[in-house]
Amino acid sequence: ISSYISPKKYNVILFLVESLSSAPITKELMPNTYNFLSNSINIKNYYNHTAATLRGIRGDLYSFFQLSGGTHRIQANLITSKANMKNFFKNSSNKRLISLIDILRANGYHSYFQIADTTKEFIEYFKNSLGFDKFITFENLKNKKAFYNYALSDEFSFKFLQENLNTLKEPFFYAFYTFQTHINSDSKIKYKDGKKRDLNKFHNFDYYFGLFLKWFNNSDLKDNTIIILTGDHAHFPGGSYKRAFKNSSKMYIDKIAFGIYKFNSPAAIIDAKGLNSLSLAPTICDILGIKEAKNTFLGRSIFERNHTLINKIGSVNAFDFYKSDENGVKRIDKDDKKFKKVLDKIVDYKVIGG
Repeated sequence: ISSYISPKKYNVILFLVESLSSAPITKELMPNTYNFLSNSINIKNYYNHTAATLRGIRGDLYSFFQLSGGTHRIQANLITSKANMKNFFKNSSNKRLISLIDILRANGYHSYFQIADTTKEFIEYFKNSLGFDKFITFENLKNKKAFYNYALSDEFSFKFLQENLNTLKEPFFYAFYTFQTHINSDSKIKYKDGKKRDLNKFHNFDYYFGLFLKWFNNSDLKDNTIIILTGDHAHFPGGSYKRAFKNSSKMYIDKIAFGIYKFNSPAAIIDAKGLNSLSLAPTICDILGIKEAKNTFLGRSIFERNHTLINKIGSVNAFDFYKSDENGVKRIDKDDKKFKKVLDKIVDYKVIGG
């Protein structure tokens, strides 16, 4: 990692952008995001390991598969067993997962999570399962009318972010989930003739991201803060999205953005060769110089040279697995002996997380 960045106890702002696949990030449609990645450690050929948002963010921060949907209280845990849920939760022998947040707390970090979604179940799910020191939601916002559908618009999310960053204890880890690039969303800011909402919404995010970057690069935070930009998962491969970006994928696993930015640091490109977002949490530990920590991560840092099969396995639905590599994504045959050996170990690790 020292070839790219000097590991140390940086503050971290983690952008978990709704549905940020790599396809929309072009110089024309998303110029600020494109330039940001061009001036960052830009990890290419990097995939989401699951979808949608509930699974994605949980899986990213735990570096572990979440096979349950997680929309109800009884599902608000990481589950890797087909066992009856009620009996599963009564089993006192279940192991507990360790998240990135647990490791950061042990290293003196204050953790914050800003959620754009205003749905009560969504907020409760994350509060009950992620373990951040503080959750920042629409309830903390003075202007409670600043919503897009049932979530905070990207415009107000970014304004809210800037206000909050000026009040934090250091060192901090600030995760920031945006919403307005969600499937079927549109935006106030339009791209060209404004007729394609899938173009509008990414152009809209890019506009406010650009304003934030200007603010950040002129702030006191810039000298000791890392910005990490990635997606909570890939964009759903629906009809309008596929037409807008000439994307023929039928799978909910695709290439997503992953950029690591340090003010005035050299840019670089790393070819992930199909590694997925199970690598996010260990990569952050690597950047912060955390060399030893008890963990249950399945993934390995993007900066490591040797990776196992698990670092390229994704699962969108329970026990339906995919492998990503230089050639794209393909479904894994359940009879694949090498894969089955790995899967059996994962399934056998019955866990309660959060």
